[in-house]
Amino acid sequence: MNYGKAEAVRQGVLRARRSNADFVGYWDADLATPLEAVIQFRDVLDRRQNVELVVGTRQSLSGHDINRTWSRRLLGHCFAMVAATAVGVRVHDTQCGAKMFRCGRLLDTVFASPFQSRWIFDVEIFARVRSVLSSHTDASLHEAVYELPLDQWREQSGSKLKGSDYLRAITELSSMFAQYTLWQSSEWQVADDTAELEEEARALVIPFSPRVGTRRGDADDERRDAA
Repeated sequence: MNYGKAEAVRQGVLRARRSNADFVGYWDADLATPLEAVIQFRDVLDRRQNVELVVGTRQSLSGHDINRTWSRRLLGHCFAMVAATAVGVRVHDTQCGAKMFRCGRLLDTVFASPFQSRWIFDVEIFARVRSVLSSHTDASLHEAVYELPLDQWREQSGSKLKGSDYLRAITELSSMFAQYTLWQSSEWQVADDTAELEEEARALVIPFSPRVGTRRGDADDERRDAA
């Protein structure tokens, strides 16, 4: 049965977690962000022990090769502002498909249950991180999440958004606002490190250890495009 990108990524992260890697990341299957960038993501987690999650940001900065249409840039900026208001997540680029997590209880808790959202689950990841941090630690989202400007990103052909996609995004954001902002769900119990992790994965998942170039795990050919 096809459960979409959100569940494919969740299952992939859970399976990679079983490898006893230090870090787990996922990339979009079209590799708009080159795989070489994983070294930069890993280095951030190595240097900054307080950081739990590194996210790529597609900012058009001098010296950076970010190939993105102006319309996508504008829509992305507007979406980030709406998401910040809806779920209290002040991240510049929630939808960039390059993310790396430190393995630990925060990761286990965030991915323990299926996401409510099938399409904009990246926003829900941040909402869950914020909820867990505020409930169980003194750290803030600003301290635990590191935004890394990408050196290179290429918009891939064939990726088109329809009007129904925007409607779906608004609907899912509304549901997240209710669950994570209005209700401030108290269901978050910090996961036990020995909790049973699920086995099936269809996401491009990259487990890493701190050693340069160490890769533990095979990438599935039908990764994150399982929607």
